[in-house]
Amino acid sequence: MLPIADTLNTSITLAERGQLAASVDQLRGGLRQARRAAESTDSWRAEIDRQVRPHPALTYSHESPLVHRCYVKPRGYAGDAVLLDLIYRHPAIQPLANQATTRGRQLMEAGLTSPAPRAVRNRCRLLAEEIDAVCCRHPRAEILSLACGHLREAEHSAALAEGGFGRFVALDQDEESVESVRRDYGALGVEAGVGSVKSVLARGLREWGRFDFIYTAGLYDYLSDRVAAKLLSALYGMLKPGGRVWTANFVPDIPDVGFMEAIMDWWLLYRDAPAMMALAEAGLEGKRDVASVRTFHETEGNVVFLEVVKG
Repeated sequence: MLPIADTLNTSITLAERGQLAASVDQLRGGLRQARRAAESTDSWRAEIDRQVRPHPALTYSHESPLVHRCYVKPRGYAGDAVLLDLIYRHPAIQPLANQATTRGRQLMEAGLTSPAPRAVRNRCRLLAEEIDAVCCRHPRAEILSLACGHLREAEHSAALAEGGFGRFVALDQDEESVESVRRDYGALGVEAGVGSVKSVLARGLREWGRFDFIYTAGLYDYLSDRVAAKLLSALYGMLKPGGRVWTANFVPDIPDVGFMEAIMDWWLLYRDAPAMMALAEAGLEGKRDVASVRTFHETEGNVVFLEVVKG
């Protein structure tokens, strides 16, 4: 049996003493170590079902609106745009946060200081910076965001605020997210529409045309290698000459991984830089106009980006 019980019990004791940040840290560190000690993913899942799900630590952790939303998945999947708004501390989620207990709000805030939420916010800022850089180079730049969520990077982009772009298309399979983008950013000129991996693979270039910059932030965390490589090939085919595509992925063994899986029921497919390069090799096979391929990380190293530039 994995060493989970002591972690759960200690976290409860710390929470009862009002040491909520320490309680969250205890869960994060202990569950990461337990995950590392597991013989397989199946055995790890079995220990979660056996030890974590019946434990009071799960109940008190779910007082956090962030943890609770991820676990119950009201839109049918983890990591939805409202969850990301909670991570961004966006004003739109204030009514949802206000429904939580005082301890729940404090637990959420303690969790938001951990590495994975910081990486999500870092990722958002990097995307906004690249949008501005592309628009600075090409004042009539055409940009595509796939799996756009609520497109909160728009609020960090001077180019979007000032209309310094040619076309900005934001696609998501979640119709509620698409409506949110239309409502919040349609007046800036953002074209929001329903689009998925399947639709991009089937008719991406034909339906949406070519772009100077294409990016997808959190999508690759859920795609198998086969689908991820096929999608990269399709997105590359939608680039103009000189255009670039960015994909992002959480790296393996991030500090929050045990907490995310055991407490939030949030399971990702993790990749490091070599794995991203392998996707590029598979997705770009036979393409002779590739100018460059590189990987880089957000500032804390928990999210890796793959950049492919077309010649």
